[in-house]
Amino acid sequence: MPQLKRIVLALPPRVPGFLHLFGFAVSREELFQLSLFAFKRHYRGYRCPEYDSMINNGPGYIADYFRLPVCFPAIIQPGEKVDVPSDCYHPLEPGAVRLLVVWQSCEPGQTCPYPWHLRLFEEIIGRPPRWWLDDAPEWA
Repeated sequence: MPQLKRIVLALPPRVPGFLHLFGFAVSREELFQLSLFAFKRHYRGYRCPEYDSMINNGPGYIADYFRLPVCFPAIIQPGEKVDVPSDCYHPLEPGAVRLLVVWQSCEPGQTCPYPWHLRLFEEIIGRPPRWWLDDAPEWA
C-alpha cells in the first residue's frame, strides 16, 4: 500500500497548484459498502465475494463501476491534526489514516472528480467525503 507524503486537506473544486492524486479518508466498513454497491450494480446476477475478498478487490470494482481512471487504497501520515472520522485511522499504524484514492489529475485544467461521483460517494458512505490532495507521492 503506498505511503503518501506532503498531504493537504481540501474540498473540491481543485486547489490551484500542481496536484496529482485525489481521494478521501475511508473506514474499512465504508470501503466494503462502496465495493458492495459497485459490485452489485456492475456485476448483476453474480454472487458477492466474502467480506475480506470484497475489501481486497473493492478498488477494482469501484474503478469499474464509477469509470475512474485511478482507484487504490493508501495510508497517509498527516503532518498536523486533521478532522477525520475516528474509524478511518489505521488500527496498526498510530496516527495513520486510510485513504481511497479515486482520481488522478493529468491535465492542468482538469476538474476532478465529477459531481455525480461526489453525490454517490456521499450517499453510500453517509457523510460528505473530505478530499485529500497529494502533491508529491514518494513512489512516483
